[in-house]
Amino acid sequence: SAALVNDILPAAEIIRNLFRDAEIISQGLSAALSLE
Repeated sequence: SAALVNDILPAAEIIRNLFRDAEIISQGLSAALSLE
């Protein structure tokens, strides 16, 4: 059971980082679009 948690935690961390990157990218895109 502990091994399962050790597998899930890194995956959750990666997913959270992906969502944060996507948020940063979308903010950058809206900023770029509003400049035009």
